[in-house]
Amino acid sequence: MQQYKHIIIEKEGQKLNYTKPSRGGGLQFQLPPRDRVVHARKLLSELNQASNDAKTKAEQSGHEIHNLCLEVIGEQGYDLKIASLENQKMGIEVRSVRSIDGKVYATIYVPEKKLKNFVKKIERYQTENHARGGRPKNEDLVSVINSIRFPVLRSFWTDDENLFPSSDTEQIWWEVWIKVSSLENPDEAFSSFVEVTANSNLRVSTNVIKFKERSVFLVHGSAQDWMQIFIPLLDRIAEFRKAKDVPTEFLQLSAHDQRAFVENLASRIEPPNANAPSVCILDYGVHADHPLLRPCINNNDIHVYNPNWAIVDNNQPHGTEMAGLALFGDKLPELLINNLPVQLNHRLESVRILHDAKPHPEDTWGYVTIAGVSKAETQAPRRNRVSCLPVTADDQGRDRGFPSSWSGAIDQHSSGQLDEDGYKRLYIISAGNIDVWDVNYNYITSNLSSNIQDPAQSWNALTVGAFTNQIQIRSTDFQGHQPLARIGGLCPASRTSNSWEQTWPIKPDIVLEGGNYVRSPSGRIDGCNDLSLLTTANPAGHLLTCSGDTSAATAQAARLAAILMADYPQLWPETIRGLLVHSAKWTNEMERQIPGENEADRHKRLRCFGYGVPDLDKARHTVKNFVSLIHQGTIQPYKLDGSADKTNHYVLHSLPWPKEALRLISNQDATVKITLSYFIEPSPGRRGWGKKFRYASHGLRFALKGPTDTDEQFKQRISSQEWDEENDRPSTSDPITTWAIGSRLRTRGSIHCDWCTLPAADIAQCEQVAVYPVTGWWRERKHLGFVERQCRYSLIVTISTPNTEVDLYTPITQKITPITEIEI
Repeated sequence: MQQYKHIIIEKEGQKLNYTKPSRGGGLQFQLPPRDRVVHARKLLSELNQASNDAKTKAEQSGHEIHNLCLEVIGEQGYDLKIASLENQKMGIEVRSVRSIDGKVYATIYVPEKKLKNFVKKIERYQTENHARGGRPKNEDLVSVINSIRFPVLRSFWTDDENLFPSSDTEQIWWEVWIKVSSLENPDEAFSSFVEVTANSNLRVSTNVIKFKERSVFLVHGSAQDWMQIFIPLLDRIAEFRKAKDVPTEFLQLSAHDQRAFVENLASRIEPPNANAPSVCILDYGVHADHPLLRPCINNNDIHVYNPNWAIVDNNQPHGTEMAGLALFGDKLPELLINNLPVQLNHRLESVRILHDAKPHPEDTWGYVTIAGVSKAETQAPRRNRVSCLPVTADDQGRDRGFPSSWSGAIDQHSSGQLDEDGYKRLYIISAGNIDVWDVNYNYITSNLSSNIQDPAQSWNALTVGAFTNQIQIRSTDFQGHQPLARIGGLCPASRTSNSWEQTWPIKPDIVLEGGNYVRSPSGRIDGCNDLSLLTTANPAGHLLTCSGDTSAATAQAARLAAILMADYPQLWPETIRGLLVHSAKWTNEMERQIPGENEADRHKRLRCFGYGVPDLDKARHTVKNFVSLIHQGTIQPYKLDGSADKTNHYVLHSLPWPKEALRLISNQDATVKITLSYFIEPSPGRRGWGKKFRYASHGLRFALKGPTDTDEQFKQRISSQEWDEENDRPSTSDPITTWAIGSRLRTRGSIHCDWCTLPAADIAQCEQVAVYPVTGWWRERKHLGFVERQCRYSLIVTISTPNTEVDLYTPITQKITPITEIEI
């Protein structure tokens, strides 16, 4: 069938005033039963004791203390009103929040002479009632507080409780998050911290990651070292976490010497031009002198994080393995045996960020990653690239979806908010692997309980898990063995986000081939070359080897992204990510492994496989009965009205819909698929994740006009600004009930994808899509001055029918001036 480029819609949508429609009352905040007078007296006494404890500890340490930190502990089983603990005007700030066994612990910072404002809230709860209803004032805040005390070192620990040093003298690397006010220079804030620690036993890294209101760096020392200077640091400390480790052992499988085949293939490669897009591999380095890699990587594009390291680790072939997969994907076996020319349209770059013998413990992994990519950007600043990170922290997925300094740094870097020109970047990250050799491993139960690893929880990155189509065992060494996974099923090594809280993004986003494992007749699990992926090896020995798991899947995903960048150089990173998700589909085996069609089943399937396996043809091409439209637009989600922050616009897109063609097949099925992709700016400090402490700077959502909606009814469903009178409130429910994902599940993260199938006559009426904002911290933390920032978004809409005789493409292009399609 004839293929075309996707249709790029240049015309901006109509920007209309937006106010979120009211959908009735929400859930009431749950409160424990209290004798208000007794409870208030208890808390006031504890506040007084905390203040006295602070003075006593200051005298003992020989330091003055002017401001006060408090640890507020919630009642077990109840939520603290985190936002109400803070008062920006008074300088009262929530520093960190953690939850242990159903209790919420919040550390708050109270400036000198402002404690009385906190005291007053409790006193008003004790003695005053609201005029309406007669409830105690501040009841939602005060009644759920169990106790208040002066914090200890552990009060600032927001990582897994089991990772806190087991003794006061144990030496570890601490990940330190410090407060930086919106009026401060982050470098000066860091210098003030270093000055306090100068005469201590703590060793402070000089490499700093900077976020809004937070800076992050590593410090080496013990709990005892911290306690000696704890008091003067209270003005700065926001939270502590344990620094992450990265695994240093990767799958290495033998391969036959294929030198003659390799050299033949190398002679047939038609290399990309110097300005072609690249896959930048962040790993142990790449052997660029390999015959299959040499045509696609220049010496100038080989970098190393630490200038004292060699550019490649000869004992760790992982980077070279990833390079072969990033160039050839899983096609290398067939390329080796045919005699056809091979045109490559993307290049390679290598940045060595890993070293077994000389790790860089003083640098956060976020800092190392960003510094590595920056080296490639400095060398070739105008080149489109995808940054491929096939390694993750060896942490058993302990973050459980919560942002880390590593994932936050990637979100910050990809968002471009720290760049003067707002330059955005695409990161593709491995979901991480399970140890399939563990005696307790049980496919697929272990996969569902094994969390995706840091930094793959990044909102803006494309996170890649692994599936497999590899089931054919040919080797006589494995007679009687059976493949562990069935064709189309989850790769046995792939991690999932099944046990994350539902509010965190869907991860992985997609899955690609990661190979399979075998089970012996005795039940032992083994690796098998037959079920792995052929790729490039260290050329000092065999030129070919085998690889697999989620790192191999990640390199292949990076290849797909680079191919799309070569096809569509004008598309943004957000759009490239969107196309890969948009083209993905679950296999039959995935739907068998996690069956069911209710919301819980769909949610579990998404957190295991993401949106499925991407289809490169569909990501690249449109055909007559399967047409994709792409729009890259901007929106200002919020505005200031005087001193009040409000939502601003929504964008209404009128689609060039092929109505007549659809009506000709009115009783046949047609499908609309929509993907909305955008990058957020992160706020990764752990201060709770609701209200004004949200992680994402902003959020966007989409809505499709229903078959029964008039234009006005659709607008009224999106925004209450379109209502004539409050009393004439229209229905705000979606008239389309056949969405595959559903309006609740598709809202996670910063990429939203869904599709529905209806009779073609109904699809003919669905010719409008709205993009509208939801709240983020740009709006809620208006003291930072970002309320009226604009953001980019990519909207991808595909209309299709299984009837290959139907031409949807021509009537769509006839509605667009100028016509932007390009025949292939």
